[in-house]
Amino acid sequence: MTMGGKFEVTATKIVKGTPAQAKSLHWDKRMAGEPAGSTPYFVYFTYTLKDGKPHAANVDLGAYAAALDMNGVKVAERPTVHTGYVDGGCPVPPIYLRWDMGESRTLCTVFAGDASNPPARLAWGTDEDYMKGASWEWTAK
Repeated sequence: MTMGGKFEVTATKIVKGTPAQAKSLHWDKRMAGEPAGSTPYFVYFTYTLKDGKPHAANVDLGAYAAALDMNGVKVAERPTVHTGYVDGGCPVPPIYLRWDMGESRTLCTVFAGDASNPPARLAWGTDEDYMKGASWEWTAK
């Protein structure tokens, strides 16, 4: 349940970015507290509205995703500015006015990580105990 609606969530594609894309995202000029990482991971989720009515049409449904290694340790984080709108990164999504029951949309979010320790799982949840929630194994392409 998120923002007034229940969604089925599927991680559909993860694309490993390049250091040049990280530079285009201005991660080299990050502020204190921002995640460190020279590699962007562009993660695509498909959301299907199963029940309810979301409070906002353009909610940030990727806000509760976590990128973990196989042991459940967080190895990549979403930067504060997490659009990922660079050449070859996340596409700019259309503006939606509402969700209809059963409607599916694929949206992208970006994580900052380190190429030497890439994420191996995605987990979904609002607390730090990600191993108890749903997760998906994946390999970056």
